Amino acid sequence: MIADWKLPDRVTILLSGYRFIDNYMNIQKRYLRNDGMSVICGMENHDGKWWLHVSCAKPDRLPTWEDLKEVKNTFIGRNKKAIQILPNEKDYVNIHPYCLHLYNCDNDMLPDFTHEGQL
Repeated sequence: MIADWKLPDRVTILLSGYRFIDNYMNIQKRYLRNDGMSVICGMENHDGKWWLHVSCAKPDRLPTWEDLKEVKNTFIGRNKKAIQILPNEKDYVNIHPYCLHLYNCDNDMLPDFTHEGQL
């Protein structure tokens, strides 16, 4: 539920090299990493479930796989699942050319994709 949503503690975020920028319209928290990568976190309701939406962007290029893993571990949690969605091209919307998005469903209600092998 949205009232239960909490980011990792401030120490975890600061130790990872991020600083809090602002609480945009009281619905999104924005952070900036020492190297200029920005992270925005907010809750969204889709199909009756709450999803944590975390986006990350660098000013001049896409975040790397290592960047994305760090963002997931820092803002969603090491022991939580997250997904990245690649929509149909006609549905693609992004206000930043170098932005990637991760989603985590309330109560970690994602399928276990390791059933037939490893990820």
